[in-house]
Amino acid sequence: MREYCRALPMVILIAGSGSARSDAQTTRPSADEMVRSVDSLASRVVTSGPSSALGVAMAMDGRTVLSRAYGWADATNHIRADSHTLWYIASTSKSLTGFGVSLLAQQGILDLAAPISALLPGVKWPDGVDPSKLTLATFLSHMHHLNEDVFVQNAAFTGVVPEARWAELIPFTSPTGSRDLVYGNFGYNIAAMVIDRKRPEGWRRFLDSAVYAPTGMHQTYACVSCVDQRRIAKPHRPTQSGGFMTLKFEKTDATMNSAGGHLATLHDLARWVIVQMDSGGSTRARYFPPRPLV
Repeated sequence: MREYCRALPMVILIAGSGSARSDAQTTRPSADEMVRSVDSLASRVVTSGPSSALGVAMAMDGRTVLSRAYGWADATNHIRADSHTLWYIASTSKSLTGFGVSLLAQQGILDLAAPISALLPGVKWPDGVDPSKLTLATFLSHMHHLNEDVFVQNAAFTGVVPEARWAELIPFTSPTGSRDLVYGNFGYNIAAMVIDRKRPEGWRRFLDSAVYAPTGMHQTYACVSCVDQRRIAKPHRPTQSGGFMTLKFEKTDATMNSAGGHLATLHDLARWVIVQMDSGGSTRARYFPPRPLV
């Protein structure tokens, strides 16, 4: 699995905003200058061979100024990466799930500071863990202090236990004994379970309607079987001849989860960057509540 991750094609998102002059009174490069520089660099990266494909989206001042794919989405079958290519965005999925949870909090449907035992009633927790002292906020901020390996290995890699039975795996987590912030997937899998309790359509369809559609992200998917497989940027292995051999895309519907499980086009990813930017505030305000999200 580690080799598979290293071989994945890359997608890069670039954001720029602010005034035309800095404190040093130097002129900010124009959008055209930035596009030429980034385009030249991306072309050289793919031509020199470290990656089979590269997707670049660049946003400045609330608009997309560059959205371009380079190289092969599938070298073995000679499928070029282009504007229709779907890129696996891995843990960027967490930003989508977190945004959706924040919307529910702002709507008063859930409270990020409520005990997780209140948000997930009936769930059994491991010995030594008091769920009344854990909140959804502590999970989203990676401060739950639980060893998540068993849970995350299933959610991200094997999918043996389906999402509907994820609660059965929570007792197999355990206290780490540390008070450190430890980055991981578990908190955002817990967030999906909370959304499922609050929204009858489930976290996937909720994000479709509440986050992607309003933002104009019409080519973002939390599934593999629902898309044309030829559109997915596949992982590759370098060959001795200097080319690339296409590998199997290992993700399945069962492992496309809320902490790492989305496919999206460069157009959609650029839209998402704009919504997060300061200069994207007007875009965000058209679709989402005017008050800052929690």
